[in-house]
Amino acid sequence: MGKISRLKYVFINLILITILTNCSTSKINGRKLISKNVSFDFANCCLATLINGNGKIDVYEKKLKITIEKGSIKINPKFDNPTYTIGEIFLSLGRYTDKEEKNWRIYNHSKPINIDKKINSLRDSIDISKLKFEIPYYSKYIDLRNSWIVITTTNKERNGLNHSHSINKIQKYN
Repeated sequence: MGKISRLKYVFINLILITILTNCSTSKINGRKLISKNVSFDFANCCLATLINGNGKIDVYEKKLKITIEKGSIKINPKFDNPTYTIGEIFLSLGRYTDKEEKNWRIYNHSKPINIDKKINSLRDSIDISKLKFEIPYYSKYIDLRNSWIVITTTNKERNGLNHSHSINKIQKYN
């Protein structure tokens, strides 16, 4: 009877440790991890600023954790802006609403990060490497495979927007 009692004790403790480990992992990671280190590149061409770089996405059941590994913001030489001040930067999901008309919309924003830096010349840039964002998504109807990651910056007054989006040909998030 002593061996059976010890086995029960060990078995029950293993079950408790397993349950506690699973619960704490779920709380820390924001639900189940679906895909890790999905790479993406981003660029834009036709706005007041050029936002270019790359990053990694960790996909969870209810959110995307995104790290910009290497990125920069520069003044677009096609525009007549000798200087430009970046106010905030945030990330969103985006998708075409009408591909033929090139209409698209942005949804599910991350919290903005204050940059408040001035680009002083065409040779100057702002480094956005190592910035981290979380984009929530709650709906089971959102198909992430047809979505972009959209990087948005605001101007100093936070009323003008510049966008850049992921340029990967086939983006598989889940």
